[in-house]
Amino acid sequence: MLIYFRREVAHRVLERVVDRLSPTGRLFLGSSEIPLGAENLLSTERLGTATCFRRR
Repeated sequence: MLIYFRREVAHRVLERVVDRLSPTGRLFLGSSEIPLGAENLLSTERLGTATCFRRR
């Protein structure tokens, strides 16, 4: 869904989602949905064959 927003809007949406993510929660996104600057909010984790993201 994030790929349909302008970069700055996608980043704000992602910030809000990450703020509401539980400390042990994981977020699954498509590789094209990770906006620039997300590395400040999320860390990457391999879960089996999938890649997911956790809040920093």
